[in-house]
Amino acid sequence: MTLFDLYARKAEAIAKIGEQVRAEARRTGTTISYMEEGYGDDIIREYPDGRRERLLRDGRVQAIPPRAG
Repeated sequence: MTLFDLYARKAEAIAKIGEQVRAEARRTGTTISYMEEGYGDDIIREYPDGRRERLLRDGRVQAIPPRAG
Protein backbone atom coordinates (compact mmCIF):
# COMPACT_ATOMS: atom_id res chain seq x y z
CA MET A 1 0.00 0.00 0.00
CA THR A 2 1.33 3.40 -0.96
CA LEU A 3 1.24 6.48 1.22
CA PHE A 4 -1.36 7.95 -1.13
CA ASP A 5 -3.59 4.88 -0.71
CA LEU A 6 -3.30 5.13 3.05
CA TYR A 7 -4.15 8.84 2.97
CA ALA A 8 -7.18 8.21 0.73
CA ARG A 9 -8.46 5.50 3.05
CA LYS A 10 -8.04 7.71 6.13
CA ALA A 11 -9.67 10.70 4.40
CA GLU A 12 -12.70 8.57 3.47
CA ALA A 13 -13.00 7.30 7.05
CA ILE A 14 -12.79 10.82 8.48
CA ALA A 15 -15.43 12.08 6.02
CA LYS A 16 -17.74 9.21 6.96
CA ILE A 17 -17.37 10.00 10.66
CA GLY A 18 -18.11 13.67 9.94
CA GLU A 19 -21.34 12.73 8.17
CA GLN A 20 -22.35 10.50 11.08
CA VAL A 21 -21.67 13.30 13.58
CA ARG A 22 -23.72 15.80 11.54
CA ALA A 23 -26.64 13.35 11.29
CA GLU A 24 -26.55 12.71 15.04
CA ALA A 25 -26.38 16.45 15.75
CA ARG A 26 -29.43 17.11 13.56
CA ARG A 27 -31.30 14.25 15.23
CA THR A 28 -30.59 15.60 18.72
CA GLY A 29 -31.01 19.28 17.84
CA THR A 30 -27.37 20.09 18.56
CA THR A 31 -25.31 22.80 16.88
CA ILE A 32 -21.86 21.66 15.74
CA SER A 33 -18.67 23.54 14.91
CA TYR A 34 -15.86 22.39 12.66
CA MET A 35 -13.24 23.51 10.17
CA GLU A 36 -13.77 22.97 6.47
CA GLU A 37 -11.41 23.04 3.53
CA GLY A 38 -11.79 26.26 1.60
CA TYR A 39 -12.49 28.44 4.64
CA GLY A 40 -8.95 28.75 5.95
CA ASP A 41 -8.67 28.93 9.74
CA ASP A 42 -12.26 30.07 10.19
CA ILE A 43 -14.76 27.94 12.11
CA ILE A 44 -18.02 26.75 10.56
CA ARG A 45 -21.06 26.56 12.85
CA GLU A 46 -23.88 24.35 11.56
CA TYR A 47 -27.35 24.41 13.10
CA PRO A 48 -29.78 21.46 13.20
CA ASP A 49 -31.99 23.16 10.58
CA GLY A 50 -29.06 23.19 8.12
CA ARG A 51 -28.12 26.87 8.41
CA ARG A 52 -24.39 27.50 8.47
CA GLU A 53 -22.26 30.40 9.64
CA ARG A 54 -18.62 31.17 9.14
CA LEU A 55 -16.97 32.55 12.27
CA LEU A 56 -14.21 34.81 11.00
CA ARG A 57 -11.02 35.31 12.96
CA ASP A 58 -11.79 39.01 13.43
CA GLY A 59 -15.02 38.16 15.29
CA ARG A 60 -17.48 38.74 12.45
CA VAL A 61 -20.09 36.12 11.56
CA GLN A 62 -20.95 35.45 7.93
CA ALA A 63 -23.90 33.36 6.67
CA ILE A 64 -22.81 30.67 4.19
CA PRO A 65 -24.86 28.29 2.03
CA PRO A 66 -26.10 25.03 3.54
CA ARG A 67 -24.44 21.78 2.52
CA ALA A 68 -25.57 20.35 -0.79
CA GLY A 69 -27.55 17.13 -0.49
